[in-house]
Amino acid sequence: MFNRICNQEAEDPFANVSIRGNTMLNCYLRHDLLEKHQIPQYMCPWALSLIRSRRTNAGLDVRRLLCRYQAQFGDEHPRCIPVTRQQCEGNSPEECERFLTCQPEEQHFAHDKYCDVQKCRLIQWDEVSYRNSPSPRAVLVKPTPEDQQYRLTYCRAGSGTLAVSHVWSHGQGGRPEDGINSCLHCRYSTLATLYCCESYWIDTACIPEDSILRTEAIKKINTVFQDSKIALICDKDLMAIDIPNAEDLQRWEIIISTFLVCDWNIRAWTLLEAVKGKRQLYILTKSNHAVNFLDGVSLLARSGPLDLVVSLSAVDYLLPSPASNPQTLANFEEVGHVLSHRHASRAGDDIAIWSLLSTGSYLSTMPELVRHVRKVKTGFLMSSSPRCTVEGFGWAPQTPRLRTIKGTVYPIKPDYFETHYPAKIYHSYDGKGSIEGTVNTVGFKASWLVLILQSESDLQALAPWNDDFGHEMWEYVITLFESYGSVALLRALEEDGQKRWKGSDQQGQEDGSKIVVCASNVAERWQWKGVFSAPLGTEIDEADGDDKGVSGTGYIWRVMELILV
Repeated sequence: MFNRICNQEAEDPFANVSIRGNTMLNCYLRHDLLEKHQIPQYMCPWALSLIRSRRTNAGLDVRRLLCRYQAQFGDEHPRCIPVTRQQCEGNSPEECERFLTCQPEEQHFAHDKYCDVQKCRLIQWDEVSYRNSPSPRAVLVKPTPEDQQYRLTYCRAGSGTLAVSHVWSHGQGGRPEDGINSCLHCRYSTLATLYCCESYWIDTACIPEDSILRTEAIKKINTVFQDSKIALICDKDLMAIDIPNAEDLQRWEIIISTFLVCDWNIRAWTLLEAVKGKRQLYILTKSNHAVNFLDGVSLLARSGPLDLVVSLSAVDYLLPSPASNPQTLANFEEVGHVLSHRHASRAGDDIAIWSLLSTGSYLSTMPELVRHVRKVKTGFLMSSSPRCTVEGFGWAPQTPRLRTIKGTVYPIKPDYFETHYPAKIYHSYDGKGSIEGTVNTVGFKASWLVLILQSESDLQALAPWNDDFGHEMWEYVITLFESYGSVALLRALEEDGQKRWKGSDQQGQEDGSKIVVCASNVAERWQWKGVFSAPLGTEIDEADGDDKGVSGTGYIWRVMELILV
């Protein structure tokens, strides 16, 4: 089994990211037989649902995973909503207060287990040393800085660096201007020395607040983790697990079960760090004992229960194969899909991570990113992601994340629609199998299956059935005719450019196929207005090819090339 997981031919680390077009599997995900009370109270339901969103894990039996997790954390209280000690519903990161209430820059509360907190102090950077060192920079090892005037000194990060990947909300966050707790500096210096490293890297000590220095550091983060000797995972739940014997299978079952749902595994920056450092991943456990992640995976694959081995497909991008390389760039659409389920605390970071993983370059805005990739699969765009407000890029996702924000789903008369129609979230998929469009100087040029409406009377002829005319898409189109002369309904095409792409259909909701609504007052220039589901079971829903008419109306779905702006 381990060989089958690790010896994949595909180089793309996200080649297995999404579930598309399978009604039974998606319904299983949405209407699961697993009741909330069966999930350990300390576990975040969103983290569990993230595992099961993987294509290979739709029917995964998670009972053993839950059992092992419960054995370790059974006495802990729920932490999703701290004030009331409740779990979140598990539908999105925004429902879990752990993502919304933390203010990482202000947190230095984490200390080493052996720290005398009263004597611990913040060790700040030596700015001169930092600026004089070549980029990327890492902290020079000094295990016991007794001098109270001691400051962090720097060298170039490289093959002799221990790179630390951690979760800011667990208390190790900060910036070098503020400093890092001396006990943590000693911990990482000691671990670095143990593994014959001359330096360690942690964002707290190596990414300044200064915008120029911060950008310079982030541009090199791929290099830091690719070239590091050790990439060390630090998560407070993993650090609570004792594993004195690295061959203890049952302890590894607990570690892997915890690893899959821990905070570290559902964040955006840690995803990038893990993908780039996957060949040398270590997990920090109790008593500052680091264990090799792949050694544990190998032990589990040889001797462990099959259901836990299969669950590792949720993190298959961390399992190196002979064909894989940390420098391999991932597919733009696949990275966007994976990041749509992960949280980045700082505004704009999700675009930076997206660009670093898919292009290898640091790009700070979506227009820069899509201009760089030049081609985008149309099926990937069929989601509820908010769109860019920059002219010519109104079709492009502003962020990979799906946020329910007032006015983003229905930009015209949002109060009416929020009152009459519950918000529906259409998740992004990788768009595999759909036709590509091209980013040009005007906008996004692509072929679609198109139905154009010129007036409200066209709409009434198209939807004469009274029961369906109250559908949200129809009512929204009516409002568009108050400001626009034409409305177009678009559906993504398969790669052959003839048949409708069905990859985003049936996402577990009782909806029809997905349709993009666009509007225009200028010939050949169309503005993206949103994604809707067609009225379920109607001919509008079921039409899937060129020259497919809607019976009794004279309206035809046609393959057309449009420019979205």
